[in-house]
Amino acid sequence: MTWPKTAKPSDASPIDPARVSLKIVSIYALVASLWILATDRIVAWQFNDVTQLTLASIVKGLLFIALTSILLQSLIRSLLEKAQSATSRERQISHEQQVILDSALVGIVKVRQRTFLWVNHTFEKITGYEADELLGMPTSQLYFDQDEYQAIAAKAGPAMLDQGSFRGECRLLRKNGEVIWVEFSSAFLDVQTGDSIGTFSDITERKQKETELLEKKRQLALVIAGSDQGFWDWQLDSNTFTVSPRFETMLGYEPGEMTLAPEQWGKYVNEEDLIKAHASVQSHLAGKSKNHEVPLRMAGTHTDITERKRLESEVSAYSDHLEHLVDSRTQELAKAKAVAEAGSRAKSIFLANMSHELRTPMNAIIGMTGIVLRQAQNPKIKDQMGKIDRAAKHLLSVINDVLDLSKIEAERLSLEQNDLLLGDVMASLLSLVEHSAIEKGVQLQIELPPALSKLPLQGDAMRLNQILLNLTGNALKFTEKGSITLRVMPIEENSSDVLLRFEVQDTGIGISAEDLKRLFTAFEQADSSKTRKYGGTGLGLAISKQLALLMGGDIGVESLPEAGSTFWFTARFGKSKNSPGPSPLLTGDSPETRIKTQFAGARILLAEDEPINQEVSRELLEEAGLQVDIAVDGEEALLMVKHESYDLILMDIQMPKLNGIDATRAIRTLPGRKEVPILAMTANAFDEDRQACIEAGMNDHIGKPVDPNVLFETLLKWLVKTR
Repeated sequence: MTWPKTAKPSDASPIDPARVSLKIVSIYALVASLWILATDRIVAWQFNDVTQLTLASIVKGLLFIALTSILLQSLIRSLLEKAQSATSRERQISHEQQVILDSALVGIVKVRQRTFLWVNHTFEKITGYEADELLGMPTSQLYFDQDEYQAIAAKAGPAMLDQGSFRGECRLLRKNGEVIWVEFSSAFLDVQTGDSIGTFSDITERKQKETELLEKKRQLALVIAGSDQGFWDWQLDSNTFTVSPRFETMLGYEPGEMTLAPEQWGKYVNEEDLIKAHASVQSHLAGKSKNHEVPLRMAGTHTDITERKRLESEVSAYSDHLEHLVDSRTQELAKAKAVAEAGSRAKSIFLANMSHELRTPMNAIIGMTGIVLRQAQNPKIKDQMGKIDRAAKHLLSVINDVLDLSKIEAERLSLEQNDLLLGDVMASLLSLVEHSAIEKGVQLQIELPPALSKLPLQGDAMRLNQILLNLTGNALKFTEKGSITLRVMPIEENSSDVLLRFEVQDTGIGISAEDLKRLFTAFEQADSSKTRKYGGTGLGLAISKQLALLMGGDIGVESLPEAGSTFWFTARFGKSKNSPGPSPLLTGDSPETRIKTQFAGARILLAEDEPINQEVSRELLEEAGLQVDIAVDGEEALLMVKHESYDLILMDIQMPKLNGIDATRAIRTLPGRKEVPILAMTANAFDEDRQACIEAGMNDHIGKPVDPNVLFETLLKWLVKTR
């Protein structure tokens, strides 16, 4: 459908059939009259004979027919060409009009008696209907609300007659059921036929934004009403000034009572603040404020801060008083901190001295007992000395537990990170407990996967062995028959570390649920009767718990009375890139034997001030084939090293005149003495003591009481490096 049509230009006006017919008849009549008149005279003048006249008339008629036919053909062709040109132009104009109407941004429709006669493409997009569906459709069918449709229809006709057009907004129902808002206008094309034209614009998005804006205004009104603030608004273009009711009541006025004129605002401002307030407003109006342009509208809030100002004054007074109290309290805390630090230092010194004073005689007792056991031939004497050795080592374990617990409580216990193999750790544990298990007739089993046994790890092997020895020792203590199984299994593993679970399962007497709650508390055991029967301090499990936590794990137990127990703990170890060498416990020859065969005659300097410890150490070293010189203090050791060359130096720490730390520092300054191995052999067993030895230039640390196996293993390690 190509509607509407506009008037064509003059060169392409439509052909009127009546005018064309009249024109043809008139031309024909004129030509015929002229032809007849002219030919009759010519024939009468040329011919007198009747026959000749007849023939001349026939020829004249034929010529007339031919001439008029040519003239008529030419005239008709001219008229047809003009008609075709006019039709083509009309079609072109109609097409251009259709394109213009279809590309319009608004929907355009032609309606007759409330029925669609024509629609453009934009209206199709607005409604979702195709043109074929809309043509002939009642306009009411598109309306969402029929009451709204009837109200619009009642107003539209009179308005178009009186005012020429009608505008409004309404809701339409799209083909897909979606409700949209449109803005429309309509006007009559032909009042008689009722033809009208209408335009439609989709304003759904605008309506949504208007709704959102109204909601935000409503919320803002609620916020303003609930904020207890006075709000004012000054429209500069219209010079109108409005305020909220709270603004007026804040100043003691009733709502609507204030004179709301911009030029009157000054009378509501305190005289002392008027100049400053006026300058601020003028600065904004002039666009001089840093963050403002020349404004068209100004708005603001007023808040009653009288109570706040009163409270600020009180707070300021309290603050001054509080600052004085804080200064006073800070001084008291500083004094208390100094006292606490002094107490901590005193405790640390006490623990270090206690460790030294306890371990030094224990070294003599255990050392002398060991020497006698190594030399005794009499079975009775060996049995008696063995009992002394076991009692002494038990006492040493108690001392170690007490000192470990003290270090844990003082947060002075730290773990080493050295390369280790679980296979070595288990072999060391087995060497310590296997004899006791055989004596009791208890089967001892170790379940360690081969791959895990050989996996290079990083951790504290000594503290791991301490936990395992404590749990295995308890299992042996409370198991009269049956078996003890120690198993290791991985729980988590990644590229950098592994979390392992260790279990010690026994078939012993078990533990009641009530006693389980107290097991890992210091100085607690299952019950007092077991403490008397089986002995113990109740420190081992408490220490094991703290060590497990330091290793990034946990500890626990599962047990029933008379059904055995399973103690477990977890620990995290780093993965080592190095493969530790085999433990001396796993080689054919002991470290002592290898020293005898490989380093017999090597010169050793022993710096030791305690005579019994001198004797014990000399005896052990000389039995291994080593040549021993003794220095009774650090000064003598330094003098001997100046004049003699030694393969290795064993250095005590606490000595008269010059201690082992300072003596080592002095030795390291001597020519040719920077590389000689210096090993601390001391009862100072704290981690910081070991660190101090290393920082002074020592190579290693051997704790007292000296374990002969540890002594020879460490000596072998450093003597090998001197070759």
